[in-house]
Amino acid sequence: MGAVVVTVTAGFAGYLVTYLNSLRLTQRQERLARVNRQLSEFYGPLLALVEVNSRLYHAFSEQYPRPEGREPLSHQDERAEWRLWITTVFLPTHRAIRDLVNTRA
Repeated sequence: MGAVVVTVTAGFAGYLVTYLNSLRLTQRQERLARVNRQLSEFYGPLLALVEVNSRLYHAFSEQYPRPEGREPLSHQDERAEWRLWITTVFLPTHRAIRDLVNTRA
């Protein structure tokens, strides 16, 4: 009788350990899938947009350099060019970043 109790207890303990391990692995896989979704749907596109925006700003800065980046654009032509870059280049990228954050965050 004692051997039967030990066998049943060992079998139940084995089943319990297997179940808990399976549950832990399933939860881990779900967390990993969530992180992968976040990377592919939010952080990856966000990084791409920020990188594009940074490169565009550096291109503008090389074309219209300002010492220490603080000096206002001195000529009317530079200010007109800045407005053109803002409306046609920077704002669409910023809007895309905003939309991404609003829809995916």
